Amino acid sequence: MNKQVSETQQQEIQQLEVAYSEAIAYAQELEDQVRKQQHADAELERRTAKLALVSGIGRKITGILSVDQLLNTTVSLIQEMFGYDHVGLYLKQKETVHLEAASGAYIEVLSNEAYPVEEIIAFVLNQSKTLLLNDIREEPRFISPYPEKSRTEAELCLPIMIGESALGVLDIQCFRTQAFDQDDVLALESLTHQIAVALENARLHSTIQEELAERKETERVLHRTLEELQLWADEKAPDLERANQVLQQQIVERKRAEAELKTRAYQQAVVAKFGQRVLAGIPLHVLLDEAVTLITETLCVQYGQILELLPNVEDTLLLRAGVGWKEGLVGNLEISADAQSQMGYTLLSSEPIIVEDAGAEARFLISPYLKEHEVISSMSVLIDGEPWPFGVLGVCTTEHRVFTHDDINFLQSVANILAQATERIHAEAALRESEEKYRTLIEKSSDAIFLIYGGRFEVVNRRFTELFGVTQEEANSPDFVFTNIISVRGRKIVQKLQNPERLGNHNLSPPPYEFSAIDKDGNEIDVELSVSYPTYRGGLATQGLIRDITERKRIELEKQRAYEKVQQFAVELSAKVEEEQRQREISTILAEVVASISLTLATDEILNHILLKLKQLVPYDSAAIFLVKDDDYLVMEAAQGFEEDVTNQEFDYSQNVLFREMHTSKSAIYIPDTRYDERYQFWSGASHVRCWIGAPLLVAQEMIGYVTVDRYKPEGLTVTDANVIQAFAHQVAQTIYNARLFEQLHDTQAQLIQRERLAALGQMAATVAHELRNPLMAIKIGVEYLVHDITEDDPRKRGASLMQANMERIDRIIDDILYVARAPKPNLVLGSLYTVLETETTFWEVNLPEKGLEFHHQLISDPPPIMVDFDQIGRVFSNLISNSADAVGAGGEVRLTMTVDDDVQIITVEDNGPGISPEHQEKIFEPFFTTKSRGTGLGLAIVKQIVENHHGTISLWSELEVGTKFTITLPNAPYDPASNDEHE
Repeated sequence: MNKQVSETQQQEIQQLEVAYSEAIAYAQELEDQVRKQQHADAELERRTAKLALVSGIGRKITGILSVDQLLNTTVSLIQEMFGYDHVGLYLKQKETVHLEAASGAYIEVLSNEAYPVEEIIAFVLNQSKTLLLNDIREEPRFISPYPEKSRTEAELCLPIMIGESALGVLDIQCFRTQAFDQDDVLALESLTHQIAVALENARLHSTIQEELAERKETERVLHRTLEELQLWADEKAPDLERANQVLQQQIVERKRAEAELKTRAYQQAVVAKFGQRVLAGIPLHVLLDEAVTLITETLCVQYGQILELLPNVEDTLLLRAGVGWKEGLVGNLEISADAQSQMGYTLLSSEPIIVEDAGAEARFLISPYLKEHEVISSMSVLIDGEPWPFGVLGVCTTEHRVFTHDDINFLQSVANILAQATERIHAEAALRESEEKYRTLIEKSSDAIFLIYGGRFEVVNRRFTELFGVTQEEANSPDFVFTNIISVRGRKIVQKLQNPERLGNHNLSPPPYEFSAIDKDGNEIDVELSVSYPTYRGGLATQGLIRDITERKRIELEKQRAYEKVQQFAVELSAKVEEEQRQREISTILAEVVASISLTLATDEILNHILLKLKQLVPYDSAAIFLVKDDDYLVMEAAQGFEEDVTNQEFDYSQNVLFREMHTSKSAIYIPDTRYDERYQFWSGASHVRCWIGAPLLVAQEMIGYVTVDRYKPEGLTVTDANVIQAFAHQVAQTIYNARLFEQLHDTQAQLIQRERLAALGQMAATVAHELRNPLMAIKIGVEYLVHDITEDDPRKRGASLMQANMERIDRIIDDILYVARAPKPNLVLGSLYTVLETETTFWEVNLPEKGLEFHHQLISDPPPIMVDFDQIGRVFSNLISNSADAVGAGGEVRLTMTVDDDVQIITVEDNGPGISPEHQEKIFEPFFTTKSRGTGLGLAIVKQIVENHHGTISLWSELEVGTKFTITLPNAPYDPASNDEHE
């Protein structure tokens, strides 16, 4: 009866523990989701703040027309607003770069000097690419011009570009590593575009001023010449006439130059004014309409147009805005974006396209709508964007016209401003989308969420209303305070935990705490509150998450009651055992032993602890504990006092006479002298044993093993000792049994978790295959189309090849994820493992020496046949050898060895690399776990899966600074699948 009650109580406790674990996991998962969303919001706020800083700097420098003032103002604003330690601005002068402006820590030690081509500044200028160094120690090209005073730890260099031409470099340095992230790079790249436009404007203004000064000097010279000519007029009339003609020609040239200067100045003023309109944040469609009107009026042409590259329609441009076109074309006209049209040609060339005479144009076809409007001359430029261009900006005229360099620069400047505007608008749209997702997450949360700012509830979600019956309008009322929903006994707890002194550091959120609240029906419920302090509207707000834990508290109470019942039962059982003991002193010692060894549930620790405690009761020379395994054999699980390590030895209990006798009698066996008792069988390590006692370990009259005590002299133990050992064995048997059950439960839980993870991975893999492969295929086709006509020596060929290689890598990663998730069964056929290994060694014998590695192998050419899937097993050894090669690096050694032992074949792959740390070895075969800086962490998981599907095993040995060895064991054919059920 007591046994049945105990089993029922244990089942109830286990069920309660499972329910409690599930509740804790759900709470942690939800908390992780909230934290991730908060982190995403913080990232968006930080990105928006940086974009606002860039916009502010752009507004301040746009109107500066002095080059020196522009450069000094720019570096000062960047250093001040972003808080960097040093900001320098370098400009290109012929074959070198010169420091033109600086702000920050190094301003006193820098000079306007030229920098060699191998230095980072000149490198970025020549390559026209941004260079990010979050740790300059990893960059050999970093050469400090002031090494004795350099404190730089991180550096960011950005080229200042106009079209494809680099004007200079913006250099930013910080005195700490990891100072920059991708948001910094994007924001500062946007700023360099504005710096380039402002610099061109300032330089143009300077040029105009110089030309005006030259014009005044020319006028002065002309006036002086006229005076001299008047003096010589009478005597040199013919010469005067010729001089007058020259003078008239010079005047005409001067007027023409004046007109060009005025036109250029006007165009730049228009660009600057349009840039201010963009910064004002007007809608995109209004901005596009203003742009086409502006270019049409400024360039004095009949037609202006903006064609947008449609993102969801392949190779199509839409006439988004225009001036002068027939009614109904704007917003409806679509043309091809391929190289057969002028606009498509502009997209592909990325250079301004000028058509002086449409009838003589041979590079592309003239679009029908241009012919219909009798267009003769036209000009078009690219409106760039990320990740693809926005479209094309162009002007057309029905008269023959030669567009000047100033006209081209003007149109390109307007296009650059439009590109920046579209990027800003897209960024703002993404921010709004993120905010909407955050609001949706809050509303759909199963926990009550609120946000308090300025003493008022700014936000309460749907669950808050459901739980407490308070709507958003009611929460916003000045009469509503947080204590309205707190019970009387819960208010003291909340007031204590919300003490201002405890909340002095708002950067650290307090831990969740529990209190009682009042729900909408007036019932008292238990809740848990988690609080954080985010920035809101420029100030500090309080954000809280309230979870109803009433049910959880009820379960905890029931668990406590059940635990108390178990404790009570244990006390009663202990009392009964004490009553049955013959000697009070022995009973006391046994109770102490049981209490001490029950503190842990690890079987190996318990067994060794049992033997140590047993020695306090009965002194011995050696002792051991044997446990039954799989109803077939005995395993020595623990031993004390032997000269060598004898644990884990296995014995066939069908041949063990003493075991069979204890199994039948259910009592201890005492052998005074083993030399004169034929039942005792000597085994390795027990040659000195002369006196022996064995006591069965019984649980519900079932023998789970036995404990032995040895002395090295005859009659070193007594019958009384045997009784004590038997009583001790009865006491510890249940403890050992419980520990083994606990380990089995732990293994079962681990297997269940792994199955759930693989199930989730399967769902994710299906989504990945559907959501990534379709667009990936479209990208592949697009890249192949783009590179179709590109020659091998074209610089774009390398970039396209890099894109194709990375898309193939993405495809392989998807295959690995699907492989782990679907766990495909092998197509097993009878074959030789040597065939697979010979193929692999042939490949690696060539590949590894090329990388500076030594490769050794030792194979057996005629091993017994096995059931094998050649492709899958080949993948196993290819992965293991590749991993070893990556680990050891140049100069290392990789070794492959094959042996045959009884019914199995053993293959090892080992290296002399850095080894794997012990904490990583336990997780090395888990999906997505990796110790490398790149990779998916699926390789070894796939290896383990394939080996186990072949009814084999894989094990790992590794020691730091020594090396790593993987050992694979595969059964010969035929094999017995029933003996490998553990792998199924």
